[in-house]
Parts: sequence; C-alpha cells; structure tokens
Amino acid sequence: MQPVPPAARAAVDWMLFPTALGWMSIGWNADGLASVRMGYPSREALEEVLATSNAAAAPPLWCQQLADRLQAYGSGVKDDFRDVPVAPLWNTPFQNDIVAALRSVPYGERTTYRDLAALVGRPGAARAVGQVMATNPVPLVVPCHRVLASGGKLGGFSAPTGIALKQQLLEMEARDTEPTLFRKRSTTSLVGAH
Repeated sequence: MQPVPPAARAAVDWMLFPTALGWMSIGWNADGLASVRMGYPSREALEEVLATSNAAAAPPLWCQQLADRLQAYGSGVKDDFRDVPVAPLWNTPFQNDIVAALRSVPYGERTTYRDLAALVGRPGAARAVGQVMATNPVPLVVPCHRVLASGGKLGGFSAPTGIALKQQLLEMEARDTEPTLFRKRSTTSLVGAH
C-alpha cells in the first residue's frame, strides 16, 4: 500500500453550492484544492456523503471564484480549470504525469486510457491510468470525464449518477466544439507540465 499524500491527510474545509449539474462541493486545505464532489440531488445528500453540515465560514477568495466558475461551467460556459491550484494528491511520478497530461486535454476534446498512457511514455499502462481516473478526487479540475475506454466506450464515473453525468458533460462540451481525440501532437513531452 502506498503512503497517503500529506495533502490528503490534512484537514479539509468545505464549500457547498448548487449548480445546473446538481449540488457540488469543493474541499481545500493550505496546499490547494483537495476535493470536488458533484452531481448530488440536494444539499442534504451531499452533506451526508461529506459527513458534515458545516461549510467553512469564510472560504478563501480563490475558492469562491472556483465555485462561481464551476456554476458557470455547469451552465455551459467553457472553462478548462488549468489554473486552479491542486493540492499534491497523488503519490507516484506516474500518477502525477498522468494528471499533468490529462489537465492538458482541452475543453471539448477526449482521449483514451491507452492514449493517455502513451502520452506519458507508458503505452502498456492503460489499466493503471484507469486506476488514477477511478480515484481522482478533483473531477472537472482534473477532467477524468474526457477519458474514454477503447472503442469510445464511456467507462466509469464516480458521481452519484455515474456515467449518465459523464455523458452529460461530454455532450455539453461538444455543443460548441467539434470533439476530437486528443493525442500527443509533438515530440515535446507533457510530463511534468502542470
């Protein structure tokens, strides 16, 4: 078992808010964004999952701005969230490389587990990419919804409504863009880019 990253062990403050995609929360600590929960039918359902009804009294300005951006995104405003500071939530260089590469996949584009593995120089590691996606604590900011299984199958999604929400996100992003499959476009590595 790998050690838990320090950011994941640190206390997290929560902010809950409604969006067109259902109730959402963001959790943060001194290291940055530590959690995004989305797709809940009510504040109470989200509080039950978080095991709290206490949101932070005064969230930092960047959290309020992120909440505003997530609400706008849920209403169809393009945003890739690449500038959002994410706490160090992953343990290994491979996991961090996958997250960095995925954050470079533009709004409206899609990739596959296999292509993402190849993008970071590990072409046989599609299943390992799937594990990173399955445990992603900050969806939308690390856009795991843009990763598809072989043959264009949706794969999974860790929201209460599962792949139905993933499909909704992909359709929303495709409205104003022509979805394409994102692949490495040059010999310049994306590894380490954040």
